[in-house]
Amino acid sequence: MEKTIRLVLVAFAVGFTLAFIQFGLIYTLNIRFASTVSVYLILFGAWLFGMMLGLITPDIRYSRWVAAASLSYLIFCVSLLIDVPNNIVNFLAIVSAMFSGAWGMRFVRVFSAYYPSARMVLLWENNGFIVGIILTLCVIIFYGLFVSFVSTFLIVSVPWLPIIWCGRPQEALGKISFKKT
Repeated sequence: MEKTIRLVLVAFAVGFTLAFIQFGLIYTLNIRFASTVSVYLILFGAWLFGMMLGLITPDIRYSRWVAAASLSYLIFCVSLLIDVPNNIVNFLAIVSAMFSGAWGMRFVRVFSAYYPSARMVLLWENNGFIVGIILTLCVIIFYGLFVSFVSTFLIVSVPWLPIIWCGRPQEALGKISFKKT
C-alpha cells in the first residue's frame, strides 16, 4: 500500500512539474511577446517533438532528460531576468519545451514497469498536470511572473527527489525500460 501511494505521488509530482514548465513557458511568452496561436503551436510542436525523442532514444538515461529539462528551463528563466535578445529567449523556450516533452514521455516508458498498468501512470501524471496548470495560472495572475520564476525554480531544481523516494533509485535513474515483474 505504501509503495502504491509513493508511485501515485511520483506520477503526480512529475505531471505537476511538467505543467509548471510548459504553461510557465506559454504564459511568459504570451505576456512578454505576443498572445497569438503561433506561440502556442510552436511550443506545442516542440513539446511533441520532444515526446518523440523521449520515445525513440533508448540510449539516453531518464535522469539526463530530467536534468536537461530542468536546466533548460532555468536558463530560460535567467535569460528573461537579464537583457537577452528576444530570438534567443524564443529559442531557449523551444529547447525547454522539447526537453520537457522528452522527460514526460521517458517518465511514462520507464515508470510504467512499476505500476499495475500504463493507464495508472497516465492518470496520475495527468491529474498532477491539471493541478499544475491551474496553480501556474493562479500564481501568474495573483503574484506575477517573478514569483512564477521563483516558484518554478524551486519546483524544477529538485525534480528527481520523488524518483529517489520511489524506493529503487538505481533502477529508476539508471535504466531505460523495465520488464514487468
